[in-house]
Amino acid sequence: MSRKLTTTDKLGRKRTITLDPAISSKLDQADEDDKKVEERTAEFLKPLREKNDFAKVMAYNNPKWLIIPALMAVATCGFTQPFFGWIFSKLMQVMTLPIPFMKKKYGDDKWDDELKD
Repeated sequence: MSRKLTTTDKLGRKRTITLDPAISSKLDQADEDDKKVEERTAEFLKPLREKNDFAKVMAYNNPKWLIIPALMAVATCGFTQPFFGWIFSKLMQVMTLPIPFMKKKYGDDKWDDELKD
């Protein structure tokens, strides 16, 4: 039994190719082999898909007690930048003179020049 394949190129032209029975049977066998491989792969990956991602990663943590220091280290690293920003803003408030004080000391027209200096 011969097999016919129809393809369409980029310009939209259709072409039909007729294969002889030997090639057609080899293609059918290859399709069946591909299906078997896909089924075996799905069966192999089934236990992994049942677990969530966190459970997959936790399987590699050994010994388990090291998770606690790691979480504390991560929390410390995540805390440092916001803490530095808060401390730096407080420091800048202390180091910068308030605008009403600058206006009284240097006058309404020259206070911004003094602040820039």
